[in-house]
Amino acid sequence: RYLKAVAIRAEKAAHDPRRDAAREAEVRRLQARIDRIRSAGVPEASRRSVLEELRWMMEEFRVSQYAQELGTEGKVSSVRIERRLEAIENP
Repeated sequence: RYLKAVAIRAEKAAHDPRRDAAREAEVRRLQARIDRIRSAGVPEASRRSVLEELRWMMEEFRVSQYAQELGTEGKVSSVRIERRLEAIENP
């Protein structure tokens, strides 16, 4: 499914690169927050599990951004991801 999403993204990006760039900016913004948390070290097991959950949420978010027609496994949005990030940043 994820590989199919990448192929769909490549096709759509060729037709509308500005739209793709706007979606990529949102994905990068969220991923940068996750990366900052991960690089700061996450000692507690509960935080590690939230980071693992966020990893899969980001994969689904990418599908929702670039290949909506594939659908997602569960509900995912930038707001939901940000709520999970808040749970790690402000325990």
